[in-house]
Amino acid sequence: MIHPGPVPGDRRRPWRERELWISLLARPALFVIGAFVLWGTLLSLALVVSVFEVGPGQTLFRLLPGRGATAWHYLNAASVLLALMAWTLVTVALVLGRKGRA
Repeated sequence: MIHPGPVPGDRRRPWRERELWISLLARPALFVIGAFVLWGTLLSLALVVSVFEVGPGQTLFRLLPGRGATAWHYLNAASVLLALMAWTLVTVALVLGRKGRA
């Protein structure tokens, strides 16, 4: 079936314009999210090494922002949580994908 095209008086924007705005907003957002996931992954790996050096209590104390914490401390903690969620979703998707093929 062929789409008849815009009707006179139709005030909706063409799909191409909406697609342009979506791509202009989505690509930078995905880049920023990916950067936070990468940074959170690196911090998580550093925290795993820190568990073996100083123990789990001190490691948790290093991660969680305390008094006098700056925005950087909160961004670090949030990026670790974002990375854990992202890698959990990737793992779940891979496991469910393999179950579907079997």
